[in-house]
This record gives sequence, structure tokens and C-alpha cells, in this order.
Amino acid sequence: MHHNGIYYLKFYSLIILGVIVVGYSIFQAQKILGGPKITVVSPINGATYTTALIEVKGVAKNVSTLMLNDRPLYTDKAGNFSDTLLLNPGYTILKLEAKDKFGSETKKVIEIIYKEL
Repeated sequence: MHHNGIYYLKFYSLIILGVIVVGYSIFQAQKILGGPKITVVSPINGATYTTALIEVKGVAKNVSTLMLNDRPLYTDKAGNFSDTLLLNPGYTILKLEAKDKFGSETKKVIEIIYKEL
């Protein structure tokens, strides 16, 4: 009977270890499966601005390249990005594009209006 107890202890220990390994793998795979993500803090989509100089800032997760209007944009280690743009009067479209190292892409389009005072 003592021999069976050790067998079950080893068996259940391996099952628990297997569940932990699989769970951790799934947790880490979310970065790969989720693809790139962009969160824009400013400017606000659809907003009207009265100053020509605006700051585009936000957070990009799981990206290998980030572009703002087809121009490279760089992030820090936490994924934060920031850039300053000078607007022309009227309607402006800002296009953010991100790719991850596996080729997945995402885009954000921000439409703003600059009215001179």
C-alpha cells in the first residue's frame, strides 16, 4: 500500500507541474497571439484644436515597428511613444501603423481639425 501512495504522489505532482507549465506558456503566448496594440492618449479623435503644435503620444505594445504617417516612431522600453506635429489649418488625418515581429499589423486613424484664432 505504501508503494501505491508514492506512485500517486509522483503522478499528481507531474500533473500539477504539467498544468503550471501549460498555463505559463499560454500566458506568455498572449503576446504572440494578441498581435500589436496601439493606445493613443493624445490627440483626441474628432477634436478641434486652436494651437498648431500638438503632441501625439500613447502606448504601443508588442510592436517591432511603429509608423506615424509613414514615418518611423520610436518607443521606450515600456512602449510609450511621443512626437510633436505642426498642423496646417483645416482637417488632418494622422495614421499610426504598427507591426510585430511575426508580421501582424494594426492601424489607428485619428482625425483632427485645426482652427486658427
